[in-house]
Amino acid sequence: MLSKIQKHLQNKLFQLHNKKGFSLLELIIVVAIIAILVIMAVASFGGSSERANKARVMSDMDVIATAEQKYYADNTAWSGTANTLTKDNIKSYCASMGRYIYRCPVVPDADGRFVITRNKAGFNVVYSAPSKGTNISIK
Repeated sequence: MLSKIQKHLQNKLFQLHNKKGFSLLELIIVVAIIAILVIMAVASFGGSSERANKARVMSDMDVIATAEQKYYADNTAWSGTANTLTKDNIKSYCASMGRYIYRCPVVPDADGRFVITRNKAGFNVVYSAPSKGTNISIK
């Protein structure tokens, strides 16, 4: 009798070892898990380029503000350079500011512009890109 039970168990074990492939349900579960992971990854990285552009613009605005403050400290007047900086004229602004600016800012958007407002009370720097609805300012 023990021999019949052993043979039966060996047959069942042999059948489990010879099972080939996965069932349809197992495959569907694995695909669903992978899809959920992909959706989570896309959602978390979706706005990262916009956040990076905003951080770069804010850094560039700080560069412009620092250059204007250094110019004012040396000359007791604001620089007479362009009030609106676009992709077309930002290089000439950097050249005219010379030693006061340590890095030339980058205008990341085609219609983007830095607007510098200077007066006796100080100055203000604003970046706007109408096509993207971006408007960032520092004082």
